Amino acid sequence: MKRSSLPSGKYMGFGILHFFYNLVEGDLDWAGRRQFFVGLGLVVFLLMGRAIEQVTHPPFIQQYLDTLPQWASLVVGLALSFVYPQTLRHFMPALVGCVLAVLLASNYVRDLFDLPDLTTGYRYLTASMFGWDYPSINIKSGGYEVAEKSQPGPGQVKKADTNPIPIIGGPGYVSVASGNVALFERVGGPSKVAGAGRHFIRRFETLREVVDLRDQFRTRDEVKALTKDGIPVKVRNVQASFRARTSNRDRTPKETFPFSIAAIKHIAYGKTVGHKGPSVWTDGVLKSVTGIIRGYVSRTRLDDLIARPEADVRDPRDKIKAGFEHKETRKRFADMGVDLLWVSLGHIETPQDVLDERIRTWQADWQRQDKVTLAEGTAEKLRLMEYARALARLDFIETITKHVPLSPDEQPPLELMLVQFAEALGTTRRRSQLSSGGIGELSMKQLRQLTEGGDKGGTVIQG
Repeated sequence: MKRSSLPSGKYMGFGILHFFYNLVEGDLDWAGRRQFFVGLGLVVFLLMGRAIEQVTHPPFIQQYLDTLPQWASLVVGLALSFVYPQTLRHFMPALVGCVLAVLLASNYVRDLFDLPDLTTGYRYLTASMFGWDYPSINIKSGGYEVAEKSQPGPGQVKKADTNPIPIIGGPGYVSVASGNVALFERVGGPSKVAGAGRHFIRRFETLREVVDLRDQFRTRDEVKALTKDGIPVKVRNVQASFRARTSNRDRTPKETFPFSIAAIKHIAYGKTVGHKGPSVWTDGVLKSVTGIIRGYVSRTRLDDLIARPEADVRDPRDKIKAGFEHKETRKRFADMGVDLLWVSLGHIETPQDVLDERIRTWQADWQRQDKVTLAEGTAEKLRLMEYARALARLDFIETITKHVPLSPDEQPPLELMLVQFAEALGTTRRRSQLSSGGIGELSMKQLRQLTEGGDKGGTVIQG
């Protein structure tokens, strides 16, 4: 049978270092071990004092011990010897030293973290060192509450909260309600993202952020912006609904409020810091929504913002809401750790003086368009009338010349030509009713003049 090899010195050294590290740094069970070692040290001092000192019982105690059986006398005498001053003078310095060390360390912790009183520092120190009375907080509704309050003594006012977790951090317990998630961090960075349940936090593990996983709803009464043509407008009753990203995980009976650890870290560490301190993540989302609305308004003219084109059936506000569906916008909110559910906009309001000025501008534009249309109609009417006159003249000439022979030898009598001229003139007048002073009345006057001079001989010019 092969014998098992003994652990090498390297691993033994590592185990010893690991033991002492946990003895100093560990919590829970290791806190109990520290308490055991401190108590063991005090007992050693007590035993050393008993071993060094020669204890003599007082006469009245010695008389009592003599009345007991021998074994009982030895046991009682040994027990009583530990409380004699000869023995306690070796034990008391160690005990007083431990008590003073705890009190001085508690006062140092109070000064270091600016705690309200010594009790808070003492509670933190004893919980860290010995695991006594671990503090706890409850996380719910996107925040935390501390139910533990120190009670006032006689003649004292109620003291400040003695729970050190909100100020210093662990060790302690944190109860996270359903629909919430908490991010904890240590000096090196984030240490834990805790969902619903009861969790233990280690020393100096502080609460960085509490995120409400329920659907959030925020409103803004008005959003002020300037249009592309420099006109101030107000978008009324802006509403937005959003929640922490779930990484496309559906809600189930076992996981009512899923969440993404990366999204929680984005929410906690993606805040802006102003003169009032770090922003609230829900307010940051609403500011991003209003920023997108202002950006769209600044790129749009007022007419395009509040008027609906004839060929477009969509409301102008729908164009603003459609901007939240763009891939770049979705990525922007995803980088914030947020899923944007929907955005709603109220009416778009402009100042009354600007509205009156716009009405006057529209009125002048419409009047200009009416004048242009009227001028175009008048020009078209004149063009058509001139065209009709030209057609009438052409028809008149064709009617006269239709029966005129081309040969000079076949020249008809003047009376016949006048009759043909009169018939052509009547036909032309019936086809086109011209305005007063037109070609019809003028031609009839010339016809009457020709008729009066019809008995005179005509002169035929031959070419």
